[in-house]
Amino acid sequence: PNWYRITFSEFKAYGGLQLLSFYSYSPATAVLSLFPEFDWRIWKFRKEPKGIWDCYERRREFLDSVSSNLGFSDYESWYKVRNEKVLSCGGSNLLKFKYSGSLTLALSSIYPEYEWEPWRFDTVPKNYWLAREHRRKFSIG
Repeated sequence: PNWYRITFSEFKAYGGLQLLSFYSYSPATAVLSLFPEFDWRIWKFRKEPKGIWDCYERRREFLDSVSSNLGFSDYESWYKVRNEKVLSCGGSNLLKFKYSGSLTLALSSIYPEYEWEPWRFDTVPKNYWLAREHRRKFSIG
């Protein structure tokens, strides 16, 4: 089966309801626990396990994966990416719940080693221009 797409209803239909009870009734959590030998891309599950994005390393792993899939060789390439692309790769909840829907904030947090220029993205984070230092940094670029 495609374990990434398996649903609660499918587990139940095949008699796995009691099995799921050991994993908070989460198909993804059950699969991850039962098959730890696989290198799972947790964000590909139909329904992500709770707390998936609490781990900083997982956030970075996700964006590294997106970057690799898009063929990026440097940070500069991210300036061309729209939020929708990251959402379609499985990052909807990451952006929504951890970064107020902002790819710019996500990249700045996850890749702090790079000096990002937020104005080069399609949109800047809400209230970004209210900070004088941001306006100044742009003007002396």
